[in-house]
Amino acid sequence: MKRILTLMTVLLTMSAAANAQFQFGVEGGLNINHLQSVSDVFSKSNRMGFFIGPKVMFNSPIGIGADAALLYSSKTNTMDSDESKYLNYFEIPVNLRYQFSLGGLADVYVAAGPQWSHFIGNKSWTWSRFTDEVTSTVKENSISVNVGGGFLLFSHCQVGFNYNIPVTKSGTVVFNNEEHSWRNGTWQVRLGYFF
Repeated sequence: MKRILTLMTVLLTMSAAANAQFQFGVEGGLNINHLQSVSDVFSKSNRMGFFIGPKVMFNSPIGIGADAALLYSSKTNTMDSDESKYLNYFEIPVNLRYQFSLGGLADVYVAAGPQWSHFIGNKSWTWSRFTDEVTSTVKENSISVNVGGGFLLFSHCQVGFNYNIPVTKSGTVVFNNEEHSWRNGTWQVRLGYFF
């Protein structure tokens, strides 16, 4: 009996793998980021940016799948003096996803997973705050977690949203000879097309 159950499990697994589907596409969207910091040097109001890049998605017949992307992402870091600094990253999000059908036209999905971000550009800058100088530094690499969901329309068009929760600090700021860390949390509106 155990052999029969093992054989059936192997056959079902092979059948699911044979029916699994990889889709390749491109994804882009809007970053709405806000800074989490213990200091009042940064403006905490939401700032806009964008992201774009290639994406691969894996779907199985039972609804469990995964996706991964290589994104160029731009975020805005605004100081309380209204001076802005654009933070540009290469980001690699990898998500597990669960997808179920609403019929032939649309599927609903939920997704979550880690994201690695690599900062590109000048990692340190200085500006004046009142009569003092403030120095901010961006960490070269940071880790965060994505949580979100959305719709896959006609098996090709993806519309979704997620929140990117910072796990490691994004950088530091030195003001009045005190160093404070900051983290960059980001809401994202995502649009994708898969071939």
